[in-house]
Amino acid sequence: MAGEAAARPATLPVPRSLRLAVRLDTQYALVAGAERRARETIDTASATLRAQAGLQLSVSSLERFAHGGPTTDVLRLLEAIERDPAPEADLTVLFSAMPAPRPVRAEHVGARDGGRAIVVRSLALYFDPADQTALAAAEAHLLLEGLGTALGALPLCGDPVMTGRFPPPATPAAFGPGNARLLSALAVPGGLVDAAGGLRPGPDAIRAIRAVLAGLPEGERRCARLAIDRRDAVLAAAVAPPPTPPPMAPAPPDETAAEAFVRCRAPADARPGGEAARCAGMAAYTLGRRDDAVRYLRGWLAAHDDDAEALLALARTVGRGGDDGAARGLLADFVARHPESVDVWLNLGVAEARLGRVDAARRAWQRVLELRPDHPEARALIGKLPRPE
Repeated sequence: MAGEAAARPATLPVPRSLRLAVRLDTQYALVAGAERRARETIDTASATLRAQAGLQLSVSSLERFAHGGPTTDVLRLLEAIERDPAPEADLTVLFSAMPAPRPVRAEHVGARDGGRAIVVRSLALYFDPADQTALAAAEAHLLLEGLGTALGALPLCGDPVMTGRFPPPATPAAFGPGNARLLSALAVPGGLVDAAGGLRPGPDAIRAIRAVLAGLPEGERRCARLAIDRRDAVLAAAVAPPPTPPPMAPAPPDETAAEAFVRCRAPADARPGGEAARCAGMAAYTLGRRDDAVRYLRGWLAAHDDDAEALLALARTVGRGGDDGAARGLLADFVARHPESVDVWLNLGVAEARLGRVDAARRAWQRVLELRPDHPEARALIGKLPRPE
């Protein structure tokens, strides 16, 4: 069949498995054979994904789920799942038998682009109870639509899943050829990246997806032109090289801290780990601009963790803001990596003393004297401590 051949890429990689946390709401769980029915729906969708795109579904957990009230709106159901994610799964699928407020397709399936949650509402009201095969096929359409939305499929012309009628047909579900190619780009190693808030395509997959978008025939493109352009713009931005930060002007003679902050702030905002971040952070520290000092110095130290002077400025800024525990943590972490840093050991002792950790303060200052026996400040500070019992 020509359409079937077009939907299947010439060669498929070893299937990339997506782990599903399956949840049955309280109404769905009352259905006879609910778990079996949910698994059959998943198996049907998995077979399609595997054949068309090299992706397959595996169930990592299956449990009942109470979403806290008689919510029927599909977006509210999605929000209820997203508030309680399953850490061991790539996606969470809620099978719900709560009645839909309106008999429309949008209320029977829900997902967000790149999101981790999918809602599939039961279609039992629309099918003969004796024809469970037809019901499972129709609900597999819904699950595939949710999966397609989460993974980046588009409402292309002629696609039976993404632009299907409601109720879905009782025929084997399948994506159209364009979406099959889009989804197959995610099956390669690194094709899907576990990003904050959801799944995202990796760099190689992004390039493959953009190539598919550029090559879509006009017949498929016509229904989703705006969605295609929007998706391509987002993907292009994701792989674009970072903008070149504005150059930092050279420091004039006798520059004040206020002048240095103005000179360095813009390039520091553009490149948090660059030299301008250190300049802006140290200037903000001198000026007593606590929030700016913390922001710029943290950015600098993330890329240059051996800068003792910047670390001390950050720790002092944090400590003066009332968080001696955080200041101590910064200093202790630094001396663990740079045990010969006299000034950091000295300040670590001060932080320990402010926290009432007298023995720890004494050990820090004794370490200073081990490194520099003639250090007068460390000797004086130890002398002020109560004698050990």
